[in-house]
Amino acid sequence: MARIPQEKIEEVRTAADIVSYVSKYVRLKKSGRNFFGLCPFHQEKTPSFSVSPEKKIYHCFGCQKGGDVIGFLMEVEKISYIEAIRRIAFDLGINLPAESEDSYSKDKEVYDKYYNLNQIAKEFFVEQFTKGKQNPARSYILNRKLKVDTIKNFMIGYAPNKWDVLTNHESLKNSSKEDLVELGLIFKKDNENKYFDKFRNRLIFPFQNISGRIIGFGGRRLNEEDNPKYLNSPESKIYQKGLILYGLHQAISAIRELNTVILVEGYFDLLRLVNSGIENVVASSGTALSENQGRLLKRYTSNVIISYDSDEAGLKAAIRNSEILENLDMSISIVQLPEPHDPDSYILEFGKNAYLQLLKMKKNPLDIKLLKFYKDFSNPSLDQKNKFIDEIIYELISVPNEVRIGFYLHKLAESMEITESLLVSRFNKQKKNKKYFKSNQKQEEEEGEKQDLRIKMGEWKAEEGILSILLKGSADTTKEILNSLTSSDFENEDYRQIFDTIGHHWEDKNIVSLSHLQNELSDDLKEILIGLSFNEIENISKFTNDCIYKLRKWHLNARYAELRRMLQEESDSEKSVNHYMNELNNLKKKLIEVENGHHKSKL
Repeated sequence: MARIPQEKIEEVRTAADIVSYVSKYVRLKKSGRNFFGLCPFHQEKTPSFSVSPEKKIYHCFGCQKGGDVIGFLMEVEKISYIEAIRRIAFDLGINLPAESEDSYSKDKEVYDKYYNLNQIAKEFFVEQFTKGKQNPARSYILNRKLKVDTIKNFMIGYAPNKWDVLTNHESLKNSSKEDLVELGLIFKKDNENKYFDKFRNRLIFPFQNISGRIIGFGGRRLNEEDNPKYLNSPESKIYQKGLILYGLHQAISAIRELNTVILVEGYFDLLRLVNSGIENVVASSGTALSENQGRLLKRYTSNVIISYDSDEAGLKAAIRNSEILENLDMSISIVQLPEPHDPDSYILEFGKNAYLQLLKMKKNPLDIKLLKFYKDFSNPSLDQKNKFIDEIIYELISVPNEVRIGFYLHKLAESMEITESLLVSRFNKQKKNKKYFKSNQKQEEEEGEKQDLRIKMGEWKAEEGILSILLKGSADTTKEILNSLTSSDFENEDYRQIFDTIGHHWEDKNIVSLSHLQNELSDDLKEILIGLSFNEIENISKFTNDCIYKLRKWHLNARYAELRRMLQEESDSEKSVNHYMNELNNLKKKLIEVENGHHKSKL
């Protein structure tokens, strides 16, 4: 079975700019020698995700995930090790040896097959759209006044009003009908061995993941009598509706540049904005937004402007989705369009500049809720106010940003004409009673675990220090450490394994290479190693002596305590007492030597 040679893997790893790759998924800011951003692998409010361009690695100090550019691409795209290497090599123009199909996992083969089938279908739909000037899809789009560049950029296509034109397409004739059914491109007629096209007489909108690969399709009816109005691909291995946002692939650069994203409902709202030169826009493809979609947006910006339809349903959806995003600690504004408009119709009628003026008049979600409340109840009763206040406070309990909570409570108090302290008191009371807040017993248990962890961390700090030095110290420092310590001096089992691996690596190659070490460690140990490599050490010589001293002293003290216990347990045996006393005396001498040696090194 052909494999990629290690030297080729090193060539790919060394040539790739990890900051450039990570920046496609995470908004990074430079701080010192490294770049920081919000981790794409777990929810967090403050950036703990670090990328080192010098070491060509990343590490999250929150969830502890870390690795090189290959590992990052594997994790964020959920692809295999080989596929990640191949993709980076292709980007860099590095030729890799051919590999046998056996080198890919079964899942990888399925993913590639599905991507390929969707790509063929996309090309078919686009060809059907462009080849006939009189086809209804082309006429429909031209009537919507979209530019050719916009149509091409979003690969808009057409599914002909025929039953089996895609089913019998030449490029799909050798494909599995079951795979095409799985992707929702065709369907099988009940009780008959006949297959037919799923999309017929529809305008086609391809869905792309953030890498640009086609994962599914949306079809809008061209005959208003056909139902449903929109028909989407079913969920599959490569398409999960709640994990994508329409147009995100095209919008990433603009979102990063402006540090803001405009969230709209439908395809044509998005296309109209892009057509007008407003490119930092994505569509939720419907009114319901998932928490995962919110997290996906937060990779690129925390500032979201929701611009939904002006009707009652659009307003309710904007409010509901603003709550989801605020619970992710994102800054949310809502734009109110005059009825009966949506972004598409408003720009068509009044132009881009008028829409930009509306964006400047955006309001925070609480202001929108207050406007709606006073619209529904022009002269609200005390009970109506009380119910509204309870609803707002209940929602605020899930918001992680204390400044935003304080601002909203202050504004709510002003609007409801009551004292702010009363709202704060009610907020605190509801917060304590909320079912998802931990019980006192559980909090005490967790605090106890954290205390144990802090104690352990005090003991393990020197072990971390030793490993950090080995990853960046000189050959002389490495020799000094390996001659002074053994793995038995380490209490932490993970650190002990890493130390052993470094020792064997030094014996074989007379060098400590971070990239080579990663290949010899498990994923968990590799993440620990990456995290340790980010530790900054100012005075390596002094730090080395301190760490060696602490490790040796802790190890000797632990052994001394163990001997004292054994001496007490076997005090009835004269032979045992003599043996333990001799060993205790020897340990005392060693402890004195360690103390004296450390004292001299400080002089």
